[in-house]
Amino acid sequence: PEHRRLPGRYVRREFQVPEGKTVRSAMAYVCGLGFFDLFVNGQLIGDQLMNPALTGYDKRDLYVTFDVTDAVRPGPNAVGVVLSNGRFFAPRSQNPVPMHNYGDPRMIGQVRLQFSDGTEQTIVTDESWKVTADGPLCSSNEYDGEEYDARMEMPGWSTPGFDDTAWRDVQLVEPPGGMLEAQMIEPIRVTEVLEPVQLLEPRPGIWMVDFGQAFYGVVRLTVSGPAGTRVTMRTSFNVLPDGTLNFMNDRSALNTDVYTLKGDGVEMWHPRFRGNATRWVQVQGFPGTPTKDSFAGLVTHTDHEPVGEFACSSELVNRVYSNARWGTRLQNRSVPMEPDRDERMPWSGHPAKTSESEGWAFNVARFYEHFLHNYRVHQAEDGSLQEILPPYWLFNSRDIIWPSVVTIIPDWYYDFYGDDRLLRDNYDMMKRFVLYHERNNLKPDNTMDFCAYGDWVDTASIGANSRNFGATSRPLMCTAYLYHDCRIVERAARILGHADDEHYFHELADHIETGFNQRFFNPNTATYESATQCSSVLPLAFGLVAHNHRQRVADNLTRDIMVRHNGHTSVGLIGMQWQMQTLTDVGRPDVAYRIATRTERPSWGYMIRHGATTIWERWDADTQDGGMNGESQKILSGNFEAWCYQTLAGINYDRSRPGFKHVILRPRPVGDLTWARASHVGPYGPIESSWKIDDGTFHWHVTVPPNSTATATIPTSSPKRVHESGNPLEMRPGIHVLELSQAAATVTLESGNYEFTAPFEK
Repeated sequence: PEHRRLPGRYVRREFQVPEGKTVRSAMAYVCGLGFFDLFVNGQLIGDQLMNPALTGYDKRDLYVTFDVTDAVRPGPNAVGVVLSNGRFFAPRSQNPVPMHNYGDPRMIGQVRLQFSDGTEQTIVTDESWKVTADGPLCSSNEYDGEEYDARMEMPGWSTPGFDDTAWRDVQLVEPPGGMLEAQMIEPIRVTEVLEPVQLLEPRPGIWMVDFGQAFYGVVRLTVSGPAGTRVTMRTSFNVLPDGTLNFMNDRSALNTDVYTLKGDGVEMWHPRFRGNATRWVQVQGFPGTPTKDSFAGLVTHTDHEPVGEFACSSELVNRVYSNARWGTRLQNRSVPMEPDRDERMPWSGHPAKTSESEGWAFNVARFYEHFLHNYRVHQAEDGSLQEILPPYWLFNSRDIIWPSVVTIIPDWYYDFYGDDRLLRDNYDMMKRFVLYHERNNLKPDNTMDFCAYGDWVDTASIGANSRNFGATSRPLMCTAYLYHDCRIVERAARILGHADDEHYFHELADHIETGFNQRFFNPNTATYESATQCSSVLPLAFGLVAHNHRQRVADNLTRDIMVRHNGHTSVGLIGMQWQMQTLTDVGRPDVAYRIATRTERPSWGYMIRHGATTIWERWDADTQDGGMNGESQKILSGNFEAWCYQTLAGINYDRSRPGFKHVILRPRPVGDLTWARASHVGPYGPIESSWKIDDGTFHWHVTVPPNSTATATIPTSSPKRVHESGNPLEMRPGIHVLELSQAAATVTLESGNYEFTAPFEK
C-alpha cells in the first residue's frame, strides 16, 4: 500500500485599503486545488468544506466566490489561503490501480474591492505572495487521514503585521489546463452533528465511540492535556468480536486522524479537507478519561435543499427508506462517490436511477448538472465514455451500461424539473455515445456482445466474490441498454427539434428491438435468455416486449419472485434500478411490496436485522470477506425511495407535461399498509398525498400546487360513493370525473387542497 503524505500549504498576502476610502463591496474569487480554506484578517470565510467541487483538473477548474465585505477594514489587511491536496495531488499512485496525479497543490484568485466613490482595487495572485509548508496541517489524505500538530500553529498568520520573513516567495506555476469556471453547485457543509450513543473501553487505553449511524464526515475532538500528546482516531463501520475496530473493509485506507495537543486549555479540532464513511471510532492516546461530550460526528456532504418527506405504517419500509436516504448523504460529495475503503471513486453504475430517488428527497438539479458537465468534457474523440469520471483512476472499459447515465439522467431531469437545459447541454454527448456503440459494438444481427459489468453483485454473487458480474446474460443487458439509449436520444431529438436525428434513432431502435427479441426471447416460454428476474425486468422497463407477450413475461417475472424465490428479489445493481417501478407498471405493486418487506437474505430487511443503518454494497456483506464489502453504497438501493413516493404515496410526474405541471396521483394501499404520506416540493410548489384506511373508509388528503393540475385515482370498493370534504364529487368545483371503474374513481383536479373519503375493502 502507498500512503502518500503531503503537508498543507499556507499562502498569504497583505494589502492596504487607502485612507479615506469606504469599502462598498469586497469579493474574493478563489480556485485552490485540490481543496482550500480562505481567511481574511484572521477570519475563516464561510462554513464550506472541501472547495472547490471535484473535476478533472485538466478539463475544468472551478473558482468559488465569497463576499468578504464584512471582513475587510480600513488600513492594513491580509488574505490567507490553506491549500490541501484533495484529488489534485493523488492520494495514491498505483494502489489499488494507477491513479491520475495532477501535480502539487496550487491556486489562482483575486480580491476585488469596490469603493463608495466608484473606484476599485484588485489584489491578484502574483509573485508578492508568501508560502510555507511548515504549518500545523502536517498531512491530509482522503484515504489515510489528516494529521494536525497544534504546537505548529502560527497565530495571526492571516492577519496584517504577521512576521513571514521565514516564509518563501511563491512560485508561479503552470495552470492545470482546464477551463476556469464559476462553481455553480451547492457547497459541501456540515449538515448535522451526531452525538455518540456508546462509549466503551474494550482494552486499557483503547476507547470505542459509536455514533449509532453510518455517515460520511469526520469526528470533532474536544480534549485538554499536556502539549505533545497525540490522539489518534481511526474510523470504520463495525467492530470485531473483541470490541475493537474492524477495518478489514477499508483495505489499504488507514482512515486515521491524528491530533497533537498544544497544551493550552480545552482544544477543539476536526479535519477540514477529508472525510470517510464512519460509525465507530477507535480512539487511542486520549489524555485521561473521555466522555461522550469529547466526540461529535460531523455529517458532511453537498448541502442539497431537502424537498421531500415520506413515511408509512410499515416501520420496516420506513427503515429501508431511511437507510437509502442516508446512502445519498454518504455518497453525494460534489459528485456521486463511494465514501469508504481505498476506492472512493465517482463510479457511474448507480446514479442513473438513484438520481431520481435523490430528486424526490433533495433538490439535486445543480448537482447533476455539474456531474454531467464533467462527463461531456471528458468524452473521448470517438464518442466513448469512461465508467469513472472525473477519471481519477486511469482504466477505461468503454462500457455502455454504466455510462448510460449520460442519456438516462437528462431524460429524467427533463421529466422531473420541466427544464430542457440538460438535454440541450448534453445532446451532442448523448448522440455521440450511442453512435460509438453502434459503430463499434453493434453486430449484423443488431445485438451486442460487449458488456463490462453485468448485473453487478446480484444474488448469484452471494458467497462468491468471483460471481460479481451476475447471472443475467450480459449481451442481453447491453443490447437492451443500447435500445433504451436510442429511444431516449430519439425523444431528445424530437423535443429539441432535430428531425433527422429523430428519424435515424427511431429506425435504429426498431432494428435493435427486432434483433433483441429474435436472439434473446423464447416465445414458447415467454422468457428471455438466462431466465432471471433481471432478464425480464429490463425488456419490460424499456418497452422491448411485444404487446401480445407482455402479460406472460410479467407473469413469469412475478412467479419467479413469489414462487421460485419466495418473495425475494434476485437482482443486483442494474436490475434493482428498474425492478420496483416495473412491478408497479405491470400491475403488481403488491409483489414489489413483498420484496420491500422481506427480512431474510437477500433483502434490505436482512441488512437491518444485522444492524445496518445504510444499504450494503452486497446482499451478503455480513459474511463476505473485506475485499468489496461497503456498507454505505447506493448500489443495491436502486430506485427504492422514488418507488415509495410514486407507488405507496402515489405522487407521480407526467412525462407528457413535465416538471409536475400535471401531477398523476395514484396511491397503492398494498399488503398490510394502513397509511402512507409523502410531500415533495416541485417546480410549482408543494405536492402532498396522505392517506389512511380507518374502519373500512379510505381517507386521502391531496395538495395540488398553483398553476398545476392533477389526475387522481381513488381506490375504492364503491366508486359512486366517493366524497370530497363530505360532498359528492359532482358537487365540488375544480373536480371533473373521468372514470368510475370497478375498484377506483378517476378524477381531474385543479390546484388546491382536497379531502377524499371512499368505502374501501382489501
